Amino acid sequence: MKTMVLALSFLFAISALAKDYTILVAPKKTEAYKNGKKLKNGDNIFFKNKLFKAMRKAAEILSTNKGDTVNIKISAGEYFGKTKSGTWGFPEIKSPKGTLRILGGYDNNFKKR
Repeated sequence: MKTMVLALSFLFAISALAKDYTILVAPKKTEAYKNGKKLKNGDNIFFKNKLFKAMRKAAEILSTNKGDTVNIKISAGEYFGKTKSGTWGFPEIKSPKGTLRILGGYDNNFKKR
């Protein structure tokens, strides 16, 4: 019984360190861009105007390997990669405990899809 309580205490301590993060993405000169900038808080909600910048931030967060969850919420619109193409490279992430969700098609307020 003591072993089980100790194991559960250990698991609870690890999960308490994990945080949820949101990265909002919207192209410049859109209503979603204005709203996304207002919603960011620099603690657990970030805003980026390019998808590759959001992916880079997600990689930075997940690289701590604390079991964090990162949700990238992309507003509706047109996005282009670094070379004005529809291709994005994603940085390597070694975070077996982490979770990454990339969700597109959000409205201008990032409330619904």
